[in-house]
This record gives sequence, C-alpha cells and structure tokens, in this order.
Amino acid sequence: MLLCTMAFLCSCANFGGDDDRAQKTGADVYVYDFEDLGIELLKNNEYISLNYDSSGIYGLKKSNNDGHINYSFSRIKNGQTRAEEILIGSGNTRFDYLCTDNNDNFFVLRTIYPDKKGVDNIIDDYEYSGKGEKKLVKYSPSGDQIWAAALTTQDAEGYIRDMAYVKEIGILTCSTEGLSLYDEMTGEGKTIVSKDKGDIHGDRELLIAPDGTVFAVETDSSWKYIVYEFDTKKMNLGKKSSIPKEVPLGTSFFTGTDNDFYYVDKNCIYAFNKGDEKTRKICDLIDSGFYADNIVLLFEKNNDEYEIIADYNTASSRAFSMRKKDILSDEKKSITIGITTSDSFVRQQVNIFNQENREFNIILTDYTENSLLGYHSAYGRLLEDMQKGSGPDILILSSYSDMCDLRSKGFLEPIDSYLKNDPDISSRKYIDNITRAIKENGKQFAIMPYFSINTCAASSEFLAGETVSLSNYRNLCNKHNVKIQNVMGTMNFAGSDILYETSGFDFIDIKEKTCDFQNYNFINLISLIREVKRAEDSENYKPLDSNCYIENKSMLLPYNISSFEDYRIIRDGYFGSDIFFNGYPSIGGGISYIEPGMMLSINSRSEYKEKAYEFIRYFLLDEYQYSVEWGFPVYEKALDQLMDKSIRARYYIDDSGKRVDTNSTITIGKKEFVITPLTSNEAFYMKNFIYSLNKLQYRNPEIVSLMSESLKPYYIGDINAEKASSLVQHRIEKYLKE
Repeated sequence: MLLCTMAFLCSCANFGGDDDRAQKTGADVYVYDFEDLGIELLKNNEYISLNYDSSGIYGLKKSNNDGHINYSFSRIKNGQTRAEEILIGSGNTRFDYLCTDNNDNFFVLRTIYPDKKGVDNIIDDYEYSGKGEKKLVKYSPSGDQIWAAALTTQDAEGYIRDMAYVKEIGILTCSTEGLSLYDEMTGEGKTIVSKDKGDIHGDRELLIAPDGTVFAVETDSSWKYIVYEFDTKKMNLGKKSSIPKEVPLGTSFFTGTDNDFYYVDKNCIYAFNKGDEKTRKICDLIDSGFYADNIVLLFEKNNDEYEIIADYNTASSRAFSMRKKDILSDEKKSITIGITTSDSFVRQQVNIFNQENREFNIILTDYTENSLLGYHSAYGRLLEDMQKGSGPDILILSSYSDMCDLRSKGFLEPIDSYLKNDPDISSRKYIDNITRAIKENGKQFAIMPYFSINTCAASSEFLAGETVSLSNYRNLCNKHNVKIQNVMGTMNFAGSDILYETSGFDFIDIKEKTCDFQNYNFINLISLIREVKRAEDSENYKPLDSNCYIENKSMLLPYNISSFEDYRIIRDGYFGSDIFFNGYPSIGGGISYIEPGMMLSINSRSEYKEKAYEFIRYFLLDEYQYSVEWGFPVYEKALDQLMDKSIRARYYIDDSGKRVDTNSTITIGKKEFVITPLTSNEAFYMKNFIYSLNKLQYRNPEIVSLMSESLKPYYIGDINAEKASSLVQHRIEKYLKE
C-alpha cells in the first residue's frame, strides 16, 4: 500500500553532484513534458491512503470541516477531474489504511470509540488512547458494509502498520507482531507469521504491483533495503532479493510493469528491478522544469508515460501526466529564480508558468541547499553570484535587510512602473502603510505578498494605558511591583538577542549608515539585559512560567502575530484581561515590526525583466492573496475576509441536523484554552493595529553578533556601561562604513 504519510521530501532544486545530466536525444534523454490533469486532490483535506489502479486514482480521505471530521472512500476515474465520494464514517469513528480488490470492493481498518474524544486524543498514527473497537471492514463499491471482522490476536495485541490485497485470497496485514491474512469472502483471519523477527527495524512496507503481486520492503541489519515477493502458495514472504545499495534510507517505493520499482531521489526519478545492483535514471525533474515538495505517488501507464501526484506544503496536491520528449529542444529561453526561503506556492506557480509558456522556461536555484548556517549563509551564496554577474533573474528573499543590501549595490530593478501599468494591480487597493514601508527613497524594489507582526503585548488594565519604553521601564517596575529582570516575561539571557534585533536597531540609521549607541537609552537597554543575567546567576533563581502575566509578575509578552485569532490566544491564554500591543521598548515608546513573509525582486541585469514581472505579479493577485492562511495578505479585501472570518463561530451540522459549535484549543503551560471568535471591537482593533505599522524588521545577524560580542565584558562586570556602549558604537560604526 502506498501511503501519503510515507512520502519523502523531493529536494527539487539541488544543482550539485549530478554529472550525468544529459543533453542528448533518444534513450539518453531524461526530459519529460508535464501536464496538470486539472485534479485538485487535497484542499483542507488529508488522504490517509492514496493509490492508482487501472480505473484511476482512489484513496481514503479525511475531511476536517470546522472541527467535524468525516472519512470517505474517494475515486477519480480515468478521464474525470472530480472525485466520486462515499461517506463511510464520522464522529467517534476513525479509519486507517485502504486497499481494493478486482471488483472495486474496498477494505479499511475501522476503530469505533465510545465518544468523539477518543478519536481526537490520538498519541500517534498507530497508537490510540481510550478503548476503541477495531475491526477490518469490507465495503461494496457503493459503500455498503459486507462484513466487519475481528482482528487476529496478534493484530489486536500489537498495531497494524500496513495492509495489502492479495489477489483472490484476501487481506494481508503487517503488524508489530507479524503477518495475518483475512479471507476475502468472510473476513476470517489467521496468523501466518508470528513473532516476526525478520522485520528488524520495524520499517516493513507492503507494495502492490499492477499485476497484483505483493512485495514487502524493509531494511536489514546493515540498514540496506531488501525486498520479498509474497508467496501465495506457501503463504509466507518468499525469497529475499537485494535492492541497489545507492537507494537512500527514507525512500518511498512505487511499483511498475516495465520496471519492478521506482523511487525519487533529489531531482530525478529512478527505476530498478529486484536483484539489480544499479538503478537507472528515468526522468530529470530539473531539466524538465518540474518542481514539487514531495512526489507521493507514481503510476506507470505505458512505456515512457506516467502519472504522478505531487504534494505541496500548501495543503494541496496535484495530479500530472508525464510523457517523454523524443528530442531535447533548446527552443525555450531560461529564466532563473534564486530561492533563499522555501515557498510551496512558488514551486506550484513555476510549474504553471512552464506549462503555459512556449517561449520561456523557469529554472529554480535553491540557495538553501547545503547552507548549514541557515538563511544568512544562503543569502551569502546568492550575493556572491550577483557580484559575479551570474545571479538569477528573480530573487526570493525573506529578509528586509538583504533586500536593502542588494538594492544599495544596484542589483534590484525598481518595479513601480510595472505595477502602475498593470491594470490588474493598479485597480486593486493594497494596505497603504505596508506599501510605503517597503519603499526605498520613494521607489519599490520588491513585492511582499504577506507578512506577520513582531511585537510585545501588555495588559491594558495592569499598565493603565502607559507604554513601556527604554526610558520609563524602571519607573513602571517600581510602580507596579515588578522585578526589573522580569520586564520581558520568560525571556532568559540566552534569548536576549531578541532585544538586540528589535530595540537595538533603534539606534541605527540604516539608510544613512550611522549609529548612536552612546545614548542613555541604549545603556538602559543593556542594563535590563544585565539584570536578567544577574537574576539567572543567583543561587535562589526561579524562572518564570507562562502564568507570569496573569499574576502581574511581568509586563511584556514578545509575540509574532500571524492571524487575527492570535489576539484571543494572547488575551485569554496569557493575560486573562484586555490587552494592547505595546511593541518592543524603544527610545520614544514601543515599536512593532512588520516581518516580511516573502519578498520577490527582479535582477536589474536580467535580460527578461518583463517576463520576470509576469511571474512575480501573480503573488499580488486574488488567487494568491485569498489563499494566505499564515500571516496577513497585503490586499485589503483579502485582509477583510480574514477579519470577518475571525468573528464568526465555527460549527458543523451533525447527522441529526443539529448545529454543533466547534472551536480550536491551545495549551499554554498546563492549561487548555478555547479559541473563541473575536468580538467586532477586537477584530477592528487588530485591523487598526495592522494599519498603524510602519517599520519593517531589519534582521542582520552580523550586527547582532557584533553587539553581543562587544557587550560580554559588561555583563561579567569587567567594564562599565559607558565603556560598553562606546565599544558597540565603534564596532557597528566601522561595520556600516565597510
């Protein structure tokens, strides 16, 4: 059985280490044409099992409708784009695994709990809390139950990890205790392999070939893959065969006809037969201009013709046909995209662009590959290519500081004229303060489709409307009986970099490349951090917990806000009373920061600026803006839709026609809180807060590191605050001038 949950990451933009990428014709061409079949498999749904057969695609679907979970058998027949669905259970019933026989009957593992809470309270995919009644169930093609069989003793005592249909015999289950076989007609089960010691690592997977042959794949004592073909006469795993040693651990296997097995590794699809010593490359996904986060299913239709299901981390999966090109054509011009932050929508849009465009083909270069130091290292590699003149046509960044750096070096194209002359963009109203914030000297060098907010929340009642700043926090601590080291709540000394990244940058003018750290407000900042360290170093130190806000032991809660619902989480979960967004304590009060989610820019040296803009404009249009679920879209109407959703109760209609309200919950500390809808006033407060933001978060790890290094002698008592601020001033001033 091929399970979506067994899918592995397909790193589809790694350009290193593949020397045999061919530019040839005939058998050595690994380039395919991909065509979207127009089937949207996943959208706010989850396929627990998914597979192909000669009739099309079928799966066990789990749908979550505002907290109400339904399970259904889903089939998309060849040539169709919409699924035929049969509801098989909901409420206190859970289903796992799925396989079908030659007559379109289907078999699932069903667990019925005494109440719905038993379904929700699941430890992991295989172990369930509460006592549920598990049975193997056979359904007719129309969804009628044919039989419901009790599990064998060993399946009941352990847990089933996989199952497969053995042609004209029954259902083979693979559990932690061994193998069992259930009669196709009656459901009667029997143990065929007990206390199985062969499955050393507990990673056995059952695969069904198009001709009905069942294979078991697992790793041996040397962590190398081996495969068994199930022997239907002896009713055991049969003879063991090797799998090429080059196949990496964590691989998901797909079966075929021309080749026994397929798998996807890095950028390519490979094939092999059992007993082979080497794999064979079938398709080079990068040369084909195809990108995905995961390839979860591959079905061989004919020679050099396949169908695949590509999964994206946007809660959607798409089905594609892939047909081999007879001749590798160089007709298309290449547009390159340099990625320093992964985004599934980008990969999806690249595929759409490449399929719809006859003249151009987009190639992704993922700079995050092999960047052990994270985002900043990825940006360093990108900057190096830009300086060499070999940078990508389109740049995708997540840091405002890096956009500023590239802009100051003349690498970014102003896009104001493109936006002004685009009727689809110019006719829409975007959040004005966000648009202004992203501009540099009146010009716009990037599109920022969505953002979050980095701020500090505080209790309106406790602070009585006063804003915490660097100049008054000591007075407010005395007034409200709060220890100075507790101003920022549970923040410890190791996490104090958050104050360098926020309050610390209030002493730097990035545009003018100047700084003013010899300022009493900066001394107040580092004094606050020193108090945190002193408290931690004391013998009777007791760290605060999440109750510190509701107990009035602290004033500011650092928080990254990515939804309207975060207001409810902060208010009810942390403070228990009305809140306001103070922001991080700064020179003149408090500052809340716009945190870019993704920034798209055009290389000023690109030959294909018009085409590059044609790609990036998509992220300002309705389809993308209304799809933003984490963070806030920049299109006003899309933001209004999120605000409207936040004040509406979530509910479903149960089987008796009764409305049942549902709300998500969150656990903070040891308490569970219900996330109820916002009031209209709370939602409008959030919207007005968003419209008040005017400062982008400027993240520069090198500057933060210089601050931290310079201040070490102060925190251990070797120098005073004035000397420390002078050291920071000298080092940052020098850095800005370089």
